[in-house]
Amino acid sequence: MNIEYPYNIKSLTDSLKSSNRFGIYPIGKFNAWHGGIHIEGDSHVKCIADGRVIAYRIPTKYFYEDIGNGKNNPKYSNGFVLMQHYYKSEEGLEFTFYSLYNHLMSKKDYEKDDYSKKKIPDVLAEFSYKVSDQAKDAINGLEVYKLNSEKELDRTNPVFLKYKTTVDTLTNNGKEILLEKDKRYKKIKCKDYEGTTHSDVYVSKGLIVNGKANYKGDKSPKKGVIVYEEAKDTSEQLRIIEKSTKIKIDKKKSTNKWLKLEDEEGFIKNDDNLTKTKTIDEENLFFDKVVKTDGLLKAGTIIGHTGLFGSSSAPKYRAAHVEVFSFEDPKDFLKGGKDSEKEENKKFLKIDKGAELLPNIKKSISIKKHTPVKILEIDDNYCKIQIIKPSAEVFYKHLYDGYDNGKDHYTIKDDYTENIDGVEKEIKCYEILKGLFGKYLKASSKLYFVDYVVDSPEKREAEYRPEHHDQTFWVKNNTAIQKQMAESTLIKPVKNDEFTLTEDITEYYISKPSTESDTIITKEILRINSASIPKHKDGEKQYYKITYNKKEGWIKTDDPKITKISAFDWEEFGFETIDAGDEYCYSVKDVENNIETSPFLEKIWKTIDENNDNIIDENEWNRAKNAKVLSLFSKLVCKHKSEWSYTESEIEKEIKEYYKIGLNQATGDKKKNLEKKQDENIALLKKRVKNTCFWDKVEKGEQENKNSFSNLTAGAFLAIIVYNYYTKDEKKEADKKNTRNFKTSQKNVWHFHPIAFVEHMKLNAPSDCYCYKMGIVNSPCGGKGKLIAEKHYDTLSQEMGVEKNVFKAVAKVESGGRNSFISKDPQLSKILYERHKAYKHTKKQKGKVKADELQTSNDNLFNKARGGYKGGINEHERLKDASELLDNNRSIPIMSASWGKFQVLGEYYTYLYDSAEDLEKAQNMCEIQQFRFFRTYLEDVAPSIINAMKAKDWKNIARLYNGPRYYENDYDNKMKKAYEKYNNS
Repeated sequence: MNIEYPYNIKSLTDSLKSSNRFGIYPIGKFNAWHGGIHIEGDSHVKCIADGRVIAYRIPTKYFYEDIGNGKNNPKYSNGFVLMQHYYKSEEGLEFTFYSLYNHLMSKKDYEKDDYSKKKIPDVLAEFSYKVSDQAKDAINGLEVYKLNSEKELDRTNPVFLKYKTTVDTLTNNGKEILLEKDKRYKKIKCKDYEGTTHSDVYVSKGLIVNGKANYKGDKSPKKGVIVYEEAKDTSEQLRIIEKSTKIKIDKKKSTNKWLKLEDEEGFIKNDDNLTKTKTIDEENLFFDKVVKTDGLLKAGTIIGHTGLFGSSSAPKYRAAHVEVFSFEDPKDFLKGGKDSEKEENKKFLKIDKGAELLPNIKKSISIKKHTPVKILEIDDNYCKIQIIKPSAEVFYKHLYDGYDNGKDHYTIKDDYTENIDGVEKEIKCYEILKGLFGKYLKASSKLYFVDYVVDSPEKREAEYRPEHHDQTFWVKNNTAIQKQMAESTLIKPVKNDEFTLTEDITEYYISKPSTESDTIITKEILRINSASIPKHKDGEKQYYKITYNKKEGWIKTDDPKITKISAFDWEEFGFETIDAGDEYCYSVKDVENNIETSPFLEKIWKTIDENNDNIIDENEWNRAKNAKVLSLFSKLVCKHKSEWSYTESEIEKEIKEYYKIGLNQATGDKKKNLEKKQDENIALLKKRVKNTCFWDKVEKGEQENKNSFSNLTAGAFLAIIVYNYYTKDEKKEADKKNTRNFKTSQKNVWHFHPIAFVEHMKLNAPSDCYCYKMGIVNSPCGGKGKLIAEKHYDTLSQEMGVEKNVFKAVAKVESGGRNSFISKDPQLSKILYERHKAYKHTKKQKGKVKADELQTSNDNLFNKARGGYKGGINEHERLKDASELLDNNRSIPIMSASWGKFQVLGEYYTYLYDSAEDLEKAQNMCEIQQFRFFRTYLEDVAPSIINAMKAKDWKNIARLYNGPRYYENDYDNKMKKAYEKYNNS
């Protein structure tokens, strides 16, 4: 089951709705029951789960409440959508629940202006289409030419043929008729792309293969929207519909991506080349009545917008009321059944009160004196150092070149003599190089090639790689951390200083150490996704890194206070059931002659009463709106009468009880005025109840107008777009599991806080969300993926010490910097298939004979040399073709492509994913996964790039990122220009 929030969540506190004018879940104003939340302001409303719409009401206009305030009289909506959802876990635990979306926008509110019309949800809309004035699509094909008066090709007025158009070669006495002035052209008979026959045109002979036009590099003269024979990109292009043309669509045969033309052959793409106008679909919808229906929708579908729900104090108040409830007792569902007992489902850690968190963990290490380091962070007590790789320009003759012998480094030559100006001089290679690099260089040290030195062919730029190079360590800021100045003076370094250690370092901290030494003791229960917790192994000891009260600490994995729990067991996460009664306004002892306070209200007050003195003071009341208390409220699963099942007489009785104490104390005119006020409020509220309550009008069984999902004819709500969400097989499966049912006679139901319900359901939803599996996000995306936001660049910038615009510049050069996908349906990442990598991996896995055989037969897909690129969607086709040649082994082609926004090679998948197929799925699904793969590449595969990025050394960045032939594509200058552009924008 897919699960989504009913609106765009900003924060936990916001999502728990502490600021609602009508109170929070489960208590509203005046100690009244409030069984849901309000989405306030101008907002869309989305269905929270896959399910079926079983009833709806769309008001033509809002109801008007005349309280004598003229234009400020309140208006309110009685529009709602009621959905039924069926859940079944892997172990067979079943649960049927309902979601309600009330006070939705009226028809007239949608129609009041152009802005509002654009908001009409697709499920309520009738679309009209017109080809945009900016549409520039053209058919691909071949230009052929008539002759002008000079008997030459008239290129000013070509005849256009579609790709693969059949042509007849004209002959004279059995020989092709060739152009007199250019024998490369022959005369043909053909039909142009609009169906007109031509028998006097000439074409280049090489562009006709097997009697067909075999070229598609030219574009048709007419521009607009292309009509395809079938609903796919590779289908034959039939014709062009020109700009400004109105189009009629066959909705029943259309999808989100492809629109079927009505009464005409062909499909067109549903993209930006079309101007779409929305109107409310009056033909297929009913208005101003409760409609029993049965339409399938998937989670996240926008079903409406917030409507007016004004009152005397806030006449323009706009909100939608959202509820989640069930007729079933949820106790078994909350316990989780067999699913909660399975070890693989115990993905969370429950850390009980009294757990001990160690502030720091130290490890032994040997970092030798004279090792070159750089200060990344420093304070009075600790510093973060990085072991750096110093480089220098050296004479090639002072080195033994191991690269010539299959090694990856140089070594230092032994001393030798050289005749210089007729004098034999001893050349002490080690001493010379030691003077360039420093005391840390040994005679046995290895040096590594960095680059050639411009204008000095006898020199090379080389680097020394000390033990632990590129790694970072938190260490004490002690006497080892000193920078030597002239005359052996030692001073304390500052951030970004580079120097050599004055003493050995024998221990380091595994994370930034705390200056506090006391063990942290937890005072409340913590529940944490184990996938999101950093772990550390020190010999046989293992630790989790926990943040508690904004302080970080380490807890042993075998601490008895830790229990592994499953999110299927809702009770372990604090959810509990409670009988909340059936009164609308709760009784309070000694108020209105009540002899006791409602037990449910007592429970709520006890949660707020922090010091248990049975008095809620002002501070406690204010703190009751913080996330901690609201979270406790949100986990109450309350049995209570639905507020939408109340009758006018029941509400009248409640109001009279509310006014009773005042009427009993009032006398004379004051009493008469109060009685008048009571009667006015009763009249208004009875009318509002009559207009908004719907419970008795929703019945189980068949809907009012039977709709056939096989032909999708008009009749039931949302039927017009169900084909965009459910396939026929999905619909059949949904019908088997979830027949339409609503127990009108049962008015006491079990209520969940809608956001808390969605949040927790997401924890157990079967998901392909790799970010969730890796602990990057707290709840899964349902396989929809997410885009990179500015905050992701900011975080990586802070953690790596690299300007964020450097990362953006890399993305810009590698993939264009914007959309990292080249197809939406299916969604496919930008890739570049590297045939030389495919040859290498095939040779490694299947042997040289197989690799050579594939190169001989398919050199575009397997080759020792790079190249053969086709770009765009065609790169995925190359990957697919390569896979088929390898007996559907996809791992080699996936490893041979560079992926996503940052074009990281798939051959590094093992650093982040379990399989190459996981890499492909994640990169196609989610831009954040592309970002994560990029980060993993920097940290684990090529950390030296990070230093080059910090220095904005574009030449080195390009060399390390794109390889030694980076200059062929000018990568370094492109990155530099992109960086400067971002900095100046």
